Amino acid sequence: MISSLILILQVLCLSLWIGGSAVLWLLVAPQIFMQVPREMAGALTGTIFRRFSSAMLGVLVILAATILVQLAGASESAGLKLRFALILVFGGMLLNVYDRYILSPRMHSANTDGSRRIHRQSVVLFVLNLFLGIAVVITFIVPIAF
Repeated sequence: MISSLILILQVLCLSLWIGGSAVLWLLVAPQIFMQVPREMAGALTGTIFRRFSSAMLGVLVILAATILVQLAGASESAGLKLRFALILVFGGMLLNVYDRYILSPRMHSANTDGSRRIHRQSVVLFVLNLFLGIAVVITFIVPIAF
């Protein structure tokens, strides 16, 4: 019963992490920039990404908690895989916190040239975070062969 609940939470969290990131990056942001003037589009996508980032922090905390619960009862070989997944999740949390609470405020207070540079950094961190989520899924899928 508990393991089923943990699995459901993990699938939900990973779906939100990867799916939400992919939808924002590949569908929402490009459409907003095609439909709305650039200044307004930047402000709108900034607001959307900040809210998503705040929600993602909660999702990643839940995912880390479920992995820690699994780790408590795991064998040594399964524990290694879970520890690696946990490191990836903590990496995603770190990138998320840095982007949300350090880069995002800097972007709003910077001049145009500084804002562009910080925006590029933010996009790179966002895409890296998406790939960390994919790496967590791959970690869970790859069987342990000992």
